[in-house]
Amino acid sequence: MADSKPEQTEEQNKDDTSVAEVEAEAVEKSLESQKKPNIVIRFFSTSYRLIKKLWLLILFAVSFTGVYLYDNLPKIEKEPIHLAFVGPMTGKSASNGISMERGVQLYIRKINKAGGINGRKVILEVYDDQNNPDFAQKAANDLVAKNKALAVIGHNYSSSSIRAGKIYKKHKIPALSPTATDINVTKSNPWYFRTIFNNDSQGRFLANYVNKILLQKRVSIIEEKSVHGESLAKIFRETTEKIGGKIVFQEQFSQNHETIDQEVKQLVDNLSKVENPGLIFLSTHGPEGVKLIKEIKDKGIFAPIAGSDALASEEFIKDFNQHRKERIHLGYYTNDIIIMVPIIFDAASERVQAFYEDYQESFSSTPDWRSAFAHDSALVLLKAIENGGISGDIKDIAQDRVKIRDYLANLLLPEEAIEGVTGYNYFDKYGDTPKPIAVGVYKNQRIVSALTQLKTIRDPKLLTSLKKSYDENLVVPIDDKFMFRTNIVKSGFKVNSIKELDIRKQTYKMDFTIWFRFQGEIDTSRILFNNALEPIKLGEPLEEHVIKDITYRVYRTSGNFKANFMPSHNVFGRYILGFSFRHMDLPKDNLIFVTDVLGMGLVTQGAQVQNIESMSDVLSPDSGWSVSKIWMYQDIIQSRSLGNPKFLSSEKGGVSFSQFNFGFQVKSSRFTLRDLISREYAKYLMILSLFATIFLARNANYSSHIKKNEEQ
Repeated sequence: MADSKPEQTEEQNKDDTSVAEVEAEAVEKSLESQKKPNIVIRFFSTSYRLIKKLWLLILFAVSFTGVYLYDNLPKIEKEPIHLAFVGPMTGKSASNGISMERGVQLYIRKINKAGGINGRKVILEVYDDQNNPDFAQKAANDLVAKNKALAVIGHNYSSSSIRAGKIYKKHKIPALSPTATDINVTKSNPWYFRTIFNNDSQGRFLANYVNKILLQKRVSIIEEKSVHGESLAKIFRETTEKIGGKIVFQEQFSQNHETIDQEVKQLVDNLSKVENPGLIFLSTHGPEGVKLIKEIKDKGIFAPIAGSDALASEEFIKDFNQHRKERIHLGYYTNDIIIMVPIIFDAASERVQAFYEDYQESFSSTPDWRSAFAHDSALVLLKAIENGGISGDIKDIAQDRVKIRDYLANLLLPEEAIEGVTGYNYFDKYGDTPKPIAVGVYKNQRIVSALTQLKTIRDPKLLTSLKKSYDENLVVPIDDKFMFRTNIVKSGFKVNSIKELDIRKQTYKMDFTIWFRFQGEIDTSRILFNNALEPIKLGEPLEEHVIKDITYRVYRTSGNFKANFMPSHNVFGRYILGFSFRHMDLPKDNLIFVTDVLGMGLVTQGAQVQNIESMSDVLSPDSGWSVSKIWMYQDIIQSRSLGNPKFLSSEKGGVSFSQFNFGFQVKSSRFTLRDLISREYAKYLMILSLFATIFLARNANYSSHIKKNEEQ
């Protein structure tokens, strides 16, 4: 018999239901508690997230502020280094002084931007001497009294340098002149140096050039009564007579402002009575040269005129522009004047062109040779300060000046030279530098290279047969030695079209016209285009003219080229098109390519902008590219001799060629942030982008973590 279960009362059933509901509710709450963090966890989680964001914001603010303050607020530095510049900052030659001072400042700004010299800022003290020896003496005494400058850059005129040099010598202050050429500036003063050639080398060089290149055997000399004028005229006269030339006229005039006009007029009247004056050599400074040249031309004397580096200045041209004939007929007085120049910008290397562009961008004006030599004077002195064991403390200024002088005096070998814009800087035992001399010619108020230059033969082994080289007119005897006769080839070009531009392969097809102007016999068809994908033969010229002894040839050709062939100018997102070329047979000692600034219309301000605009026309409007920059310069490249017997005497079997480079940078015509944001603010944007990336990445990571917890 089965057991029977006792029946539950209604009240008991209600109690059991209540218990079940409570248990179910408890289970449900337990499950919910597992899904959601409790309030304490939520509080700490939210606080942690806020703290992380706050720390990121604080770190960003501190970094951004730090970079800004580093760039814009004065920094706590060591005691600065002081240099002095002395030159004509006011007066009739002020433009020369301003040009020199700007050249110095350009280099000092670069040094200070990079952190100074051994952590010390460089400060330039500027003194005005107006090219007047009395003012130069006062400036030197003021500099000594202030007693802060470690060294001096200046003066412009030799007379000022000699007068002030006595004070620098007495107080043992090293001085370096970019422009003073009289031999007595450095000869008896061991504290004075120069970065330019002296009158002795300039006078001998000019006399030989006139006699052996220009073939002028008769010479007239006009000299001013000054240190520069008399010393230069003396060496020119002695050299001319020594090599068989004849002085047919020679007179002096004073610099007295009250009598100079009458003296010049009388002197030129006397010159006009000479039946054949030959070449007229002006041994003068610029302002006096202007008076003489105007009087000579107005008198109807159209003999060739030559002068020293003193006539190569902006002030020289400005003075001529005061005269109506020069303004109406550009070059009426100045065209074809031959001058000795330390540097000519149409034959500029890449380093010179970079200086030229920096100067124009910084000062909105065109540099001259004085600014370039002043720039290098600052370079040399600051290298001496950096490497000469200088303490830089004011208490050690006397010892530091001695160390600077000793450093310069021991810079004797070409291998130890300091390379600058103007070439290699080192000194002989007299403090002079053996810089080369270039021959320039005024054309339309612009100095361009003469078509024949003379270059020093540094390695006699390059001449396998001296007699053969002489017979072929490749060398010229000067001062008991030989110099290379170097042909200058003026090169110009016009790009007609750019097609098949392939950015991925960095190739393009270019159609262009190219021309050459030169003296002598040169096979211009023997041109090698270095970045051409296949050999380009120029073939027969479209035109050829010979006027007097100057040959002009023009060619039109096309070919496929490789882009970005100028590595030093490569910029991400932009591409360099154009070409570089050299002669296949003639090395740099016999041929140098230079820009035909006259033929290409580069003689006026704004010409570069106009060239960029005209270059943009060769790219089709739908190409998506536009021209942003242009480069034209020559440099020297090394090539293997490949067994050519002409070059087997060269060291290491190599040979140096003059290479001409023409490049233009193209950029996308589409708008990009790169075009809107300058480099100055790019670093701030980079910092902002970095922290934004970190912030977003962390925030995304945290959100993912929370979402995962919620799903669990």
